[in-house]
Amino acid sequence: MTLEEKNSEIHLDKSERSIAVIPLKNSVMIPGSVLPIFIGRKISAKAIEYKKGKEVVFLTQKDPLVESPTFDDLYKIGTLGEIAYVFELSDGTLKIFVEGKKRVKIKKELKTDPFLEATFEILQEEKNEFKSESISIRSLIKSFGQYLKIVGQYPSDLLVSISSMSDAGRISDIITENTFLKLHQKQEILEELNLEKRVNLINQLIESEIEAVELEDKIRKRIKKQVAKTQRDYILQEQIKAIQKELNSGEENEISNYKKKIKTLKLSKEAKEKLNQEIKKLSTMSPLSSEASIVRNYLEVVLELPWNKKQKLNESFRKAKKILDNNHYGLEKIKEIIFELLALQKRSKSVKNSVLCFLGPPGVGKTSLAKNIAEAMGRSFVRIPLGGVQDEAEIRGHRRTYVGAMPGKIIQGLKKANFSNPLVLLDEIGSINYSYRGDPASALLEVLDPEQNSHFQDHYLELEYDLSDCMFIATANELNLPPALLDRLDVINLSGYTEQEKVKIAEKHLIPKQKELHHLKNDEITFSEGSIEEVIRKHTREAGVRNLDREIAKISRKVLKKIESESINSIEIHKENVKDFCGIEKYSSDAAELVDRTGVTTGMGWTPMGGDIMYVEATIYKGSGKIVTTGKLGDVMKESIQIALSLLKSKAEEFKIDQDLLKNSDIHVHFPEGAISKDGPSAGITTCCSILSALTSKKIKSNLAMTGEISLRGRLLKIGGVREKVLAAHRSGIRNIILPEENKCSVEEIPENVRKTLNIMLCDKVEEVLEYAIV
Repeated sequence: MTLEEKNSEIHLDKSERSIAVIPLKNSVMIPGSVLPIFIGRKISAKAIEYKKGKEVVFLTQKDPLVESPTFDDLYKIGTLGEIAYVFELSDGTLKIFVEGKKRVKIKKELKTDPFLEATFEILQEEKNEFKSESISIRSLIKSFGQYLKIVGQYPSDLLVSISSMSDAGRISDIITENTFLKLHQKQEILEELNLEKRVNLINQLIESEIEAVELEDKIRKRIKKQVAKTQRDYILQEQIKAIQKELNSGEENEISNYKKKIKTLKLSKEAKEKLNQEIKKLSTMSPLSSEASIVRNYLEVVLELPWNKKQKLNESFRKAKKILDNNHYGLEKIKEIIFELLALQKRSKSVKNSVLCFLGPPGVGKTSLAKNIAEAMGRSFVRIPLGGVQDEAEIRGHRRTYVGAMPGKIIQGLKKANFSNPLVLLDEIGSINYSYRGDPASALLEVLDPEQNSHFQDHYLELEYDLSDCMFIATANELNLPPALLDRLDVINLSGYTEQEKVKIAEKHLIPKQKELHHLKNDEITFSEGSIEEVIRKHTREAGVRNLDREIAKISRKVLKKIESESINSIEIHKENVKDFCGIEKYSSDAAELVDRTGVTTGMGWTPMGGDIMYVEATIYKGSGKIVTTGKLGDVMKESIQIALSLLKSKAEEFKIDQDLLKNSDIHVHFPEGAISKDGPSAGITTCCSILSALTSKKIKSNLAMTGEISLRGRLLKIGGVREKVLAAHRSGIRNIILPEENKCSVEEIPENVRKTLNIMLCDKVEEVLEYAIV
């Protein structure tokens, strides 16, 4: 029989009809629930017999201990249920399956013998447009889900089934039936006819039940733990007593060793007082406590530092020159500075007023140079990598309140050097980052300031440490530093090497190094004339020699393989077989396009990797006088192009530019290699020549490279990076260079052997440039 057929047989609108009443001892019948009930009392069995297969009303007893209840012992509100099945067990007990239907209220008590009988009325819910999508019902389902997780005695799909229902009353009744609430609480829910109040009441009771279950679980675990701890503590206490006797003698020796170490070190009065306080604190602590471990680590770090422990420095110029010359080719200007510092060191035993910063592209030997300076001056070498550092604590250290606290990189470096006067290399200082954790660059101000670093304070030490005896050298590819820090650095430019210098470096340093690393004898591999130049031109493109070193290493490996596998005694590397060892050419040619063209001018640019040549292309087409720029240009470069155009318009008659052409044409200026960002004012004169060439159809000399900022008056202004730019043009085969007149002093920076091969023209005005540039 279906649920619809059953409902059709129940006449719920006849509120005055009589019906049998069955009292329930330990349960509350909830509408919609299906329960098995065991009937043992005669009063209930008679009711089943009288109304077999029909509806009955189930009322809960107020006191479950009453065996023969009357209507006074029952709640007045119960549930109308339909008996689905009745089974008689072997002991005479009846087992019935009942489905709860509706909430009912007893109106008139008819009789109590042989069973309870009364009239009733069906109670209607007060919904008041309450929907299953309301916040209250969603909160109830969420709480019930949490309750099911804690209890864990219900089917896993029960919550899914409830969540898919649309009847809020049905949801509340199912949740009530599937909770371990007390009888009076379930009866209170049954009697609540206002649906919204009922939902809130159930939610409140379930939340209380969750708290009670969690508290019971917590108490049970605590009791279990306490019992185990009590048993364990007794055993451990006895063991600790025995261990303590052994440790006390060891602890006394440890403390006495600390005190002896303090006496031997050249510590300040403040430092001695601080360390004695820490030792006194340690003596009162349990040796196994975590605080004792922290204090012990602190004492060991402080006492291992080189307090005023100075290394004997080199005073021989001959020795220093030999070390620098053996490891570095050229760099005469830097070597001269080092000799000056060596002279100062010889007189004053200190170089506290100088903080050198080597600025240059990657691969020019900044780090290795610093290492060799340390050897030349007789100082221990400490390298502190700063690339990517974004936490101030990396410099100043962590305070001891933090777990895993340690000193900063400066103090750690001194501890490693074991002397108080090492050479400290701050590598990649230009790559320091800034974050919410602090500004490492600002922390370096105290380190690098000669007036402050004699009282440097590390957060971990909580003591002043004298850094004035240290020699600091920094390296950077670019100086993206705050002005205050930059002001403390003596910046020395290490520009890129010429091809001739690279050849000399390869012959004197790189090739011998790779022979030694690959265990090759001198006669097993030889490089003929022109072979190194071939590697430099076709397989590397850099300001330094790092990639050149890699290529020589690659050649050495392949030579070693051939010697071992093919029984060859020796191999000569020459221009023709370089490709066999280095692979296909990575760079077809570094030469410029030596063909005169209209609207194309060769410029020179500076990058962190060194200098490079670049072409500026201009073309005109019908339009309305607009200018279009492409090539991933920055704001400064765009402004420079606009200045060049305004200058040409203002002097159109002088430059013989057709005014109508200017009005009725658009100008497109393009810088090739559009994926690379470009910015700066030094391409102003190059752009001006390209635009003029496009407007007048006159060609620009191809064997000519230029650089310079221009003003609206047509003057050439000073620019930077002259050495790198000129070397790039020379490397590309260009021999005619135009520079601003104001850069006359910068010409001296260009290597003499390069200057001799170039025709360098210094110009002050645009008109002078055009005389040289236009064919």
